[in-house]
Amino acid sequence: MTKSAETRRRRWPFNPAEVAILAFFVGPAAGIALAQYSDQIVRKNWREVYASVAVLKLAIADCLSENNHADDCGTFANLDQSGYWSGTIPPPNRPGATVTIMRESASIVMNGSAIDKLGHCEVQLTPTVVLDTVKWVGSSSPNCAREQTGY
Repeated sequence: MTKSAETRRRRWPFNPAEVAILAFFVGPAAGIALAQYSDQIVRKNWREVYASVAVLKLAIADCLSENNHADDCGTFANLDQSGYWSGTIPPPNRPGATVTIMRESASIVMNGSAIDKLGHCEVQLTPTVVLDTVKWVGSSSPNCAREQTGY
């Protein structure tokens, strides 16, 4: 064997059949891992949006536990007049996302439908009063998976 053939043999420790078998098994696993990673990135970005509305959730929960009427707590103006909120709508930590309150239910709607990093999703958190305790039930738009938004 010549020196160049010996050097070539050291550079390629696998023959083409072994490489094909490896690609056959590793390829699908890599595809699954990449999809899971993408969902985790979207979910991380949604967590930042949830953190930005945490104080608003607390204000609505306080208002609901004392008033028991969603109409009294369903707008920023009502929350401001009642002393539960002062200021403007909390800006989400993600540019382009919006936060609104639904008057009838005092639900918080976080809209990221125009943002790639939020998976083009919309999430709604609806308060439910049970024995003076406010529980939040989340739901997301049909095109979004639980793995992306957490709801």
